Amino acid sequence: MAFGRCFRSFERMDISISNTRLLLWLFLILSRSESVYANSIVDIDAHEMQSLLTLKEILQLQGDIWQENRNPCSSWLGIACEDGHVVSVSLFSMKYQAVGPSQNGSLMLEKAVQTLSTMSFLRSFNATGFEFRGQLPDSLGKLGKLNALDLTGTALYGSLPASFKLLSRLNFLSLAKNNLTGSISPFVEGFYNLQYIDLSCNSFTSLLPFTLFFKASQLMYVDLSHNGFEGVIPPFMGNLVNLRHLALGHNFLQGSLPLNHLKWPHLEYLDISNNNLQGPIADSISQLKSLSYLNLAHNYFTGSIPSAISSCTKLQTLILDRNLLTDKLPLSMITLKNLVVLSLSSNNLSGRIPSKIFTLPRLTTLVLSHNLFFGMLPLNELKPALIQVFDISYNFLEGDIPESLFPVEKIMKNCFQGAPTQHSPKACKQFYRRIGISWQETQPRSGSSTGNNTFTWLVQGHTRKNKRLLVILGCAAGGAFVLVIAGFCALCNERHKGVLNHELNEGIREVVTDRGSSLDKCFQMSFSRFLGEPFSYDTLSQATNGFSSSNMLANGHSGELYKGTLEAGTNIVVKRVYTARKIELYLKEMEIFQRAFHRRLVTVLGYCISEPDEKFLVYEHMPCGDLASVLQTKEVAYEGFYQCPRRPLDWITRLKIGIGVAEGLTYLHHECSPPIVHGSLDHADEESTTLDRSKDVYDFGKLLLELLSGHSGITERRDYQTDSWVEWAVSLINIHDKEALYQLLDPSLVVVGDFLDEALVMAVVAKACLNPKVSKRPSIRHTLKALRNPMSLFQEEKTRSKLSWILSEQSWDTSTFGVFRSVGTTSSVAASEINDTVSNAGNSIYLVQNAAYVDEIEELSLRDIQEV
Repeated sequence: MAFGRCFRSFERMDISISNTRLLLWLFLILSRSESVYANSIVDIDAHEMQSLLTLKEILQLQGDIWQENRNPCSSWLGIACEDGHVVSVSLFSMKYQAVGPSQNGSLMLEKAVQTLSTMSFLRSFNATGFEFRGQLPDSLGKLGKLNALDLTGTALYGSLPASFKLLSRLNFLSLAKNNLTGSISPFVEGFYNLQYIDLSCNSFTSLLPFTLFFKASQLMYVDLSHNGFEGVIPPFMGNLVNLRHLALGHNFLQGSLPLNHLKWPHLEYLDISNNNLQGPIADSISQLKSLSYLNLAHNYFTGSIPSAISSCTKLQTLILDRNLLTDKLPLSMITLKNLVVLSLSSNNLSGRIPSKIFTLPRLTTLVLSHNLFFGMLPLNELKPALIQVFDISYNFLEGDIPESLFPVEKIMKNCFQGAPTQHSPKACKQFYRRIGISWQETQPRSGSSTGNNTFTWLVQGHTRKNKRLLVILGCAAGGAFVLVIAGFCALCNERHKGVLNHELNEGIREVVTDRGSSLDKCFQMSFSRFLGEPFSYDTLSQATNGFSSSNMLANGHSGELYKGTLEAGTNIVVKRVYTARKIELYLKEMEIFQRAFHRRLVTVLGYCISEPDEKFLVYEHMPCGDLASVLQTKEVAYEGFYQCPRRPLDWITRLKIGIGVAEGLTYLHHECSPPIVHGSLDHADEESTTLDRSKDVYDFGKLLLELLSGHSGITERRDYQTDSWVEWAVSLINIHDKEALYQLLDPSLVVVGDFLDEALVMAVVAKACLNPKVSKRPSIRHTLKALRNPMSLFQEEKTRSKLSWILSEQSWDTSTFGVFRSVGTTSSVAASEINDTVSNAGNSIYLVQNAAYVDEIEELSLRDIQEV
């Protein structure tokens, strides 16, 4: 779930001019339009003039932005006045000396707030992009007269201060693109004047701010996406009759979408993608007459696409990917004349594609892949020149199609004549015979699948029934297993020392220059957000007491780790690597740091490349330590304002830790392009072969055994004694013998009833990950799905029977359990039962699970799982 990326490619489109107009309108109203005061000839109040000069000094503003000999009210960028008093301060787009890790950003921000509080007429403060790199000070409450506060992308972290609730006059609030944590409900429950709130791309947790939604009736713009919010969408959000924009995507929301209560007459933008929402999409969606953007992707919505959606005549973007939708496309969709993007991939949709869909005048993106569509493709209706993104792969469409019309990968795995990489004739005949239609192959197809066909054509079904389970990683999870990407690069050999640092710096500049605009919404920030600030060797040496042995945390194959404290009091971890690798590898890892940013990954604060023989990376310090230290801690440990968990960890916390690590690895393996291999969960076996994703999966299995058993240190060692213990532990895991699991479980754990079932599922997942045959291990994405839905998965196995050719909508993703079941019992699986020639051309998961046809489709086993 992950934090992940804010928006996918076509979701970043400017889909609504009216949205832009709304934002401009809000800006003009809430900032009180600086142009009104720009030409003021009234001299500024002397006290406030001094405050502005003090602010300039605190913020280390560069150049001649604010000149002392000129009137701030008429000449200073970002300053707006009324009757000689400062009413607005904006630091947006200003040149400044960025706050480095060696400075105390929290102290700088506190001093800035103290200075701003002396301006008694101040109503607006905008610091967008000004990287303070600190925590919000408790003195923030002194700005209680503010109407607008914008701290977007200011590198803030930590929880909101208690005084934040004093900012109740705000009607504009943005804290987006930071790393703020904790709950927000207690701090904003009195913000009844809010019209605009953007808290996206943070790490806030707990429930949605119900009180705010119930009483802040003036809200027009709400963006809480890319956080860790849980719970349900409250029906009383329908009270927000002025709402124009609502983004709740990429959270952990559950329950249904209460459309019957959500009568938003002005809503233009609705994104609740990447949550755990389920149930049907109600016909009352027709009430959203102004809707132009709708994204419900990556949820568990069932039933058919309601024909009432045709009432949303202003709809431009409709994204329903990766749900459990069934039935035919409603013919009424052809009335959506403004539709630009239609994406319905990875559902259970079937039937013929209405030919008029292709005649929609503005349609440029059409994605219908990984469904059960059949029949002829209406080539006479297609407009290839207009449609820019087109994908109908993995269906059962038939007929002739020119190979030159569309890329092969966009039409593959259908039943087209004369096209390569299609389903085998046998599979096509079976499908059409099942639906009562005759299908006859008329000509041979080059590249079509024959023989041991890997095609599996039964659709996935999955629901998440365990609403009780909390999946947000707590302090222990964050401290126990935040993932540090790769080992720090070493450098060239001795004869290149003379030119090494010059090449390094030039290479880093190239990395910075080549960033381009490809980064997604959450992370379009300055280069320092990715590689941090340059440190001097003396600074790091002083912070670590000369890299003393007493400061050393670990000494692994990728480098030495030291705990340190900067002069400003900031705790850090320094990785020290002696140069032994090529410059190209160093630059490659810098590129990794540039593109890998996730809340489950440790933040890189900076680097040091000044020494010829050794290089350094500086990470944020995780106060709760690693998993071993948490399991061994007998009392509550305090570091700063963190409270680390006491031993023993309860079952829910252990499950959260496993989910958190799986989320981080899923991001690296499946959301980064190209994929990134973590490879450092196991700190031994330095001479092992090249790391790949299956190695990460294996190490993750060992980590799960640690969580189950409390037996710490398994992931740090690979010796005969450890391997023997792992072999013994795996022998106890059997899905038909829960009692045997008690021999493995940590004696301090209390697991009965549902908790025991969840523990058994985790054990089965661990056993699957530890399969000695690499090809039989599940992907980390599958393990994440299993851990998030342990009860649904367990119930699926207990009640499994012969399934119909399309899995019921109540069914969990049985394909995922297929691979776990094959290792979760004591019986062995014949090699012939698992087809290792799996095609990896898409994202959907399919499983042949039809006992009636199992003898007809190349003798596939019920245990077969294939990712196609």
